[in-house]
Amino acid sequence: MNSIHPIKRSDRGPAAGKAATATHAAKATKSTLRAQLRRRRRALDAAQQAQAARDLAAQLQQLPAFARARRIAFYLANDGEIDPAAALAAALERGAQCYAPVIADGDKILRFAEITARAEFRAGRFGIAEPVAADRDLLDARALDLALLPLVGFDRRGNRIGMGGGFYDATFARIAGAGAAATTGRGPLLVGLAHEIQRVDAIDAESWDIPLTAVVTDRRIHHCAGGGDDVENAGAGPDAGPDAAAENESPSTAHSEATQCATG
Repeated sequence: MNSIHPIKRSDRGPAAGKAATATHAAKATKSTLRAQLRRRRRALDAAQQAQAARDLAAQLQQLPAFARARRIAFYLANDGEIDPAAALAAALERGAQCYAPVIADGDKILRFAEITARAEFRAGRFGIAEPVAADRDLLDARALDLALLPLVGFDRRGNRIGMGGGFYDATFARIAGAGAAATTGRGPLLVGLAHEIQRVDAIDAESWDIPLTAVVTDRRIHHCAGGGDDVENAGAGPDAGPDAAAENESPSTAHSEATQCATG
């Protein structure tokens, strides 16, 4: 992660001024886009959100990484986010250990509390529900096989606009090999969840942004940054056979393609 240094007087030439202007413009553009996309997803009514949640669960269950992962981080939907509750129920039914992020006061690093049938919830730092858990029982992100991340917007390269807090970026940036296959032991596979209407043509990535390996929406699976093999094989374990990377197709006839994201 790059350090941010104050600009010295000697640096305040025309070039520095142009760079500062460009940076300010990029931040303004991302902020404007974030506001637009938040309004777009909040405009979905309850019936549309419920259908999107069911469709998302169907898409996720076509993803081998989801089917094989033993420890999965979910999130509790807020602010019009697509709701992974149906997918969470399916994961719990097959015996996976499921978690939700917990934000500690004064700390950017997320840890994860297990979601069980008996779990109690409370409002966290930003008013978002979190499972109640003792500090000793919280899971480090490194121990996850798969992390399902909420997002405000995404593009085909796996760039993501979040809510602006930087908690997910801070958490996974410190893990060596973040986004690699779960079998490496270097951290979970990172997959974003979103409504398809949250996809945009391009997002200007910052140096601290952590790209996603895939984004799953209510309509399709977007493989990003050349991460197709990781998405297919993550969580398969060292004994996975050659069929572990089976082709991933949606059952929907209207949206059957799994969109391959651009790389570069």
